[in-house]
Amino acid sequence: MPTSIEVDDHKDVEQKYVKEVYDVIAAHFASTRTKGPWAPVKAYLNKLPDHSVVLDVGCGNGKYFLVNPRLFMAGLDQSAELAKIAIKSGNPLGLTVGNATALPFSSGAFDHVLSIAVLHHLSDPATRATMLGELIRVTRPGGTVFVSVWSTNAPSAGKRKGPGQEPGQDRLVPWHLQKKFADDDKVAKAQTPHDNTGDTRNLEVFYRYYHFFREGELEEAVRDAAETCGREVSVEVSSDKGNWYAEITVH
Repeated sequence: MPTSIEVDDHKDVEQKYVKEVYDVIAAHFASTRTKGPWAPVKAYLNKLPDHSVVLDVGCGNGKYFLVNPRLFMAGLDQSAELAKIAIKSGNPLGLTVGNATALPFSSGAFDHVLSIAVLHHLSDPATRATMLGELIRVTRPGGTVFVSVWSTNAPSAGKRKGPGQEPGQDRLVPWHLQKKFADDDKVAKAQTPHDNTGDTRNLEVFYRYYHFFREGELEEAVRDAAETCGREVSVEVSSDKGNWYAEITVH
């Protein structure tokens, strides 16, 4: 059972505690993402001009595809299992299995870009900057990027940690995989560390890596990314229910 996280090998952490986990828990995860969108995300999507082409990076099960039916939504996720679910959600313009740090799209391809609860799964500041730079790169001048991450200021932040962990910024957050959603073959073959719960409802506990953002850190990361990729941006950061939101205008 992992009780702390020491990020020495960033690629290994993200492979074990992000990609592999989401491939195993995809069906269960998708079942918990059926409620309406968070208010800031809904407000953002509903204010975009009609017929805008929007890329959702880390689209998961595609829950945001139909928030505003006047938009043309495309999606990307690194989990092939989540992508199989998302392709059935809202008839997206297109859906790609890929990595947010190397988007397979040309520069300025999209009017706007959305990325909700994805950036905090990257363990290396340099990799986070690369992802933000990619979101900015594929957005046309005059377009916007909307990003959310978990915050250290959340009232529940102290609870969002694995057993034995101190509530620092880098944590492993448990996911209790319910038996009815479990693919026994995938669970048996899973290389990511997990624990048997011993009860009839939750088959296994898997652990997802998160970086919790302190106040000011997201804005700083955006500005660093823009400078690195040579784009001029303005950014507005807000908070809501334990999340930081950044709306980035690309100039």
